[in-house]
Amino acid sequence: QLWSVLFDQFDAQARAVAEAEVVRIQPLAALQGLLAMSTILRKGASVGDYKPLFQRCRQSFEVAQALQSNSDRFHDEGDVITILAHERVKWLTGLLMQCNVAELVTVGKVLLDLAIVVELPSSIIAMALTLARVEWSQWCQIMLPYMVRLTVAKWGEARSSLMVFWVEVFQLGLLQKQGAMASSLVTERGQVVFPTKTAKEPKSSKRRSAEDQDESTRNVARELISWLNEPIDWQEIAEQGQTIPSADRLEFGGFGDDSDTESTGSSVLRTAGSEFTVPELGLKSAILTMLAHASMDANVLLDGLREFIEQLSSAISSISAGHTEDSAYLQHVAAAPAGCDAMGPSDGEIWGDEASKALGLHSAKADRLYWGRYHQLHPMVGLLGRALKLQATATMNAPASSQSAERLMDAWTLTLDSILPTHYGNPSLFDGLCKTAEALWLLTASDGAAPIVKQKLEAALSL
Repeated sequence: QLWSVLFDQFDAQARAVAEAEVVRIQPLAALQGLLAMSTILRKGASVGDYKPLFQRCRQSFEVAQALQSNSDRFHDEGDVITILAHERVKWLTGLLMQCNVAELVTVGKVLLDLAIVVELPSSIIAMALTLARVEWSQWCQIMLPYMVRLTVAKWGEARSSLMVFWVEVFQLGLLQKQGAMASSLVTERGQVVFPTKTAKEPKSSKRRSAEDQDESTRNVARELISWLNEPIDWQEIAEQGQTIPSADRLEFGGFGDDSDTESTGSSVLRTAGSEFTVPELGLKSAILTMLAHASMDANVLLDGLREFIEQLSSAISSISAGHTEDSAYLQHVAAAPAGCDAMGPSDGEIWGDEASKALGLHSAKADRLYWGRYHQLHPMVGLLGRALKLQATATMNAPASSQSAERLMDAWTLTLDSILPTHYGNPSLFDGLCKTAEALWLLTASDGAAPIVKQKLEAALSL
């Protein structure tokens, strides 16, 4: 009886809002919230039939479309419309989790089609992540195609949010499960296939502008490579990582609104009276994670990684060259005798005030703490190690060629000569070099390997 009362009241309010007979939508929001809560309460134990709930949920999406077309009439109800959207997505999430497979592949997909059109990308991402975190059994079969479609369609306007979503999905290991491999959107190696976005040629015009053409043929994998190699100020990144904010005044501002930060993808750490923008390293690391799990042409990936590794290696070497006086400390040439607290590079020891500036924490004016120069570069060096590992893995999966072996050898030699002597304690760098050595060994084991690469590898391994 209670369900019937709720349905009757909801139908009346939904019809009144859709037909613009009222100017307040608060009653509809309250009724929708009750229906959503009743759906998910005790895992739907009180629900006898999901068909009427699916019908009302679809009605809610149709009301949302009506609100969008009559936005001027409801301009004072902005906050309530936001609540309505939040509850609508939560309602759909609960229905998808609890309905049977037959309802899911019929009515459930219809509602998802509506949600993709009506809701903001951030709302769909939140719903997909919720279902992924609870390990919804139908995620790969139902949500994966929708999220791939959303990524291709909305990459230009919400690439940061979409990338963060995919990184978490990859970390959850959903695509390594048996059900995911049956999908045409997942390769045998567990990589996601992002189709190229293509649009039908309008009948009314035979030509489109260059901008329209570029938009209609978006390739997410190639745009990831372009994003990875966007130039940034590495020196500024190292300097930003120097100051350690006071823990009691630190507040994480989170990822900014897409409309304001998509151009930079920035996130902000705020302290009293100041801001520390720390987006670049995190975004570059996330891009590498996504590239490792996205299906794409091996040559395109290797060309992009080679450019990025050269850019990052050059930046690390350039920044390190500005602190040549730290070399004795950073290479850990000796250990200080007991009780010694004022040693420096002149006597071959590594401990003292100067050493602490290079290696660890030190204080300066205003009693602030600062990282040593070694630690400032540690995240950048770790990022280089991840890029080297991905390059090695991609090379092993690509068709063997002497050119790829030579490029891999060049990256390995450059890192061994200019980066490793100072940062040999970085585990990510060491991991990347080991993977590169493994790839080189496999490549040079073939008869068609370039002799120069074999000679370089044998000489390096003999040291």
